[in-house]
Amino acid sequence: MKKKTVVYAVAGEGRGHAGRAIGIVEQLKGEIDFHFICGGKAYELLKPMGYSLMKIPFLGFVYENDSISQWKTLKENLMLYLRRKNIYAQIEQRVNEIKPDFIITDFEYFLPRVARKMRIPHINITHQHVLLACTYPVPLKLYFDYLKAYIVSRMIILDSPMSIGISFFSMPLKKSYRNILNILGPILRKEVVQAKPVLGDKNLVYFSCETFAWVTELLKQIKNEQFLIYGLGDQPLKDANLEYKPISPTVFLDDLIECKAVITNGGHTLVSEAIHLNKPVLAFYVKGQFEQFLNAFYLDELGYGKRIKSDANALQEMKDFLKNAPALAKHLEKIEISGNKEVVSYLRSIIIGKDAEHAHKTSE
Repeated sequence: MKKKTVVYAVAGEGRGHAGRAIGIVEQLKGEIDFHFICGGKAYELLKPMGYSLMKIPFLGFVYENDSISQWKTLKENLMLYLRRKNIYAQIEQRVNEIKPDFIITDFEYFLPRVARKMRIPHINITHQHVLLACTYPVPLKLYFDYLKAYIVSRMIILDSPMSIGISFFSMPLKKSYRNILNILGPILRKEVVQAKPVLGDKNLVYFSCETFAWVTELLKQIKNEQFLIYGLGDQPLKDANLEYKPISPTVFLDDLIECKAVITNGGHTLVSEAIHLNKPVLAFYVKGQFEQFLNAFYLDELGYGKRIKSDANALQEMKDFLKNAPALAKHLEKIEISGNKEVVSYLRSIIIGKDAEHAHKTSE
């Protein structure tokens, strides 16, 4: 039987969307031919891996002072939106060359619209579904951030009857989504699933934007701890109890497997991988990015880690977290969050199996 062909588009903001896609492709590449379309950090991560790959512009954030710059982000993305017809045309030409049976997207704007125009079955897989489809607490002081996140997610995500929401925490589904959305556990890369975690004596630090460099000055004051710093420096460099390291997927994963604890923003993929590897997480979520707040909130609520509640008290909160890290790690040994089997089984059924014909009829 001829292999099915899939075009997979992932958001270029951050590496988490691409990491999730890699986890899926690793498990299905023997049964499906995959072609990636993406930009930004996703493109940088996928390019060395030898996948069929097309680079496109991407919607993203502009950061200033540990938060999203509203005006600059709007300006950058508006300029991109005004070019959308040309981008659609380039993508459509590539899709016509590939002739895919299905299109999968993870919080990517352009491909779902091309899929709809070309009447190709479209499968949505993204963590951002939880913002639209679930009920959760919204602190009053963050209500504006919540509204922005909801509106942006609503603009990017096209509803599909074959949608999958990915999340390390569970929340009730709204009634309108109960028949069109499955909420499943996180997708973990093969290397993460196969890894045997080691309790090391160093802490891994990763920030997705360099405006968090001020945190390193606080880390220097915790002299009894060692920190491996990613995302804030391009060259290996030692500074007191800090070691700056360039981004390298294999070295980063080795450090994650062997670290004591993780200090990072609230990105869903890294948090999920850390939980799976029994590494407690302290989250400095990016201000203005409500999805990261939600991840950090449930991380704290479920006892998988802690979230920074006050920048002014961040040093003491970090010290308390690191002191409690061994107890948090013991709790994580009892937790299983992986959704790999469920997601892959669902995709296999939709793309290859008994539901494939129905999916094509639905898209017509």
